[in-house]
Amino acid sequence: MQSKQDFVVVVADDGSTDDTRWFIVETIERNEFWQERLIYVNGGPQRGVRTGRARNIGTAALPPSVKLLIQLDTDILLVHTALDSFW
Repeated sequence: MQSKQDFVVVVADDGSTDDTRWFIVETIERNEFWQERLIYVNGGPQRGVRTGRARNIGTAALPPSVKLLIQLDTDILLVHTALDSFW
């Protein structure tokens, strides 16, 4: 968990076949912390070919209050203090 708590995570799915949507829905339902912080958007059925499109859709889904955007891919993990370095 990040030490900074003022953040939103948008998962922009570009057609994955690994039950990403189910995982996000389950996480939101089971953990109150994520209910206001985790947003799932479907970038379309073109698996892997429309990454840029999925990122654009994800960016558009951000709340207006967001001041910083960090785009990550599936193979990137942040250390628990990563967001602190941006504030």
